[in-house]
Amino acid sequence: MLVLAAALVAAAVIAPLLQLVGRVASGDPDAVAAVVVRPRTVELLAASVGVTAATAAGAFVLGLATAFVLARVALPGRTAWRVLACLPLAVPSFVAAFGWMGVFPGLSGPMPLIGVLVLATTPYVTVPALAAFVRADVSVEDAARSLGRGPFAAFATATLPQVLPAALAGALLVALYALSDFGAPALLRVDTLTTGVYAQFTGGFDRAASAALALVLAVPALGCVCAEAGVRHRAAARPT
Repeated sequence: MLVLAAALVAAAVIAPLLQLVGRVASGDPDAVAAVVVRPRTVELLAASVGVTAATAAGAFVLGLATAFVLARVALPGRTAWRVLACLPLAVPSFVAAFGWMGVFPGLSGPMPLIGVLVLATTPYVTVPALAAFVRADVSVEDAARSLGRGPFAAFATATLPQVLPAALAGALLVALYALSDFGAPALLRVDTLTTGVYAQFTGGFDRAASAALALVLAVPALGCVCAEAGVRHRAAARPT
């Protein structure tokens, strides 16, 4: 039964990619190549990668810090704070962007987009990092401090390595989210590959060209998926 479910999920993931490949293969090779290598495509790819990297880095730092506070600081109503930390998951990024545009009329550009995405995706890092903090063996940190290490050095050498794999896996999920997001970039007027694919699809007659742009977007997305799987595999193989 599990094998069948896994096969269905794999088919659901692979089918759209195969459709894109087929659409590109059916088009004019010269026209498709011209779309892929044109300067505009390079600009869109650079913008997407830049926003993705900045969002993942911001969510990693903020999520790890939030998880540390929730796990190590004796906050009143700790359970309520943990629930509040997860609330951004209930708000789609384009809804959050629309709300911030209401607070700051005229809000647009890459930096506001990165800020909105960081706030929307931080729980993807906070949740696994918090679970890792809870599971972490604090006796290792206590032993490091008994050997003369300071609080920060003991934490960095004993506890942080136990938490980093989970936080990194979450950051890679954030990267995948930011890379594939369409609503927030469209609202905040930032041209990325997702908005480029939409513009090519709705404004042109050559569907092979839009499929080629989508495949360009799929390459870094698959890289994020493989990297996240690799982080989880190394974390599972790490001796405890």
